[in-house]
Amino acid sequence: MKVQFLTLWILVTILLCVGRAEDPDLPNVLIVGDSISIGYTNAVAELLKGKANVSRPKTNCGFSGRGVANIESWIGEKKWDVIHFNFGIWDTHYLHNGKLISDRSKYQPEDLKRRNTTEEYVENLGKIIAVIKTTGAELIWAS
Repeated sequence: MKVQFLTLWILVTILLCVGRAEDPDLPNVLIVGDSISIGYTNAVAELLKGKANVSRPKTNCGFSGRGVANIESWIGEKKWDVIHFNFGIWDTHYLHNGKLISDRSKYQPEDLKRRNTTEEYVENLGKIIAVIKTTGAELIWAS
């Protein structure tokens, strides 16, 4: 099962990295987010085909701290008309000694740490929003 999932994940990532032909007369839409947004980017691009150019970073944008560190490079120099963004689930992951765990029952609660506290998450979102607001694009938050 893990091998099949990994194979599917690699194929989806390759498809996202290939890119799409863009029409310079259409508005530009940027989707920024974690693996959930990777899952719906192609469907959105298909729904907006002929109406908008849909792009996303060629990576899983992960947790909000990664967003703070990379949002400027993900935006780049392109004129964006809409920026759709989401962060969240990765911020709630539990870590043991800095490593993601999948089964909390194997650990003592005091040995685990959430990737980000609620306060850190809110602060990171504020920083991300401040940067994307400078683009003049319409913002869409997904949660």
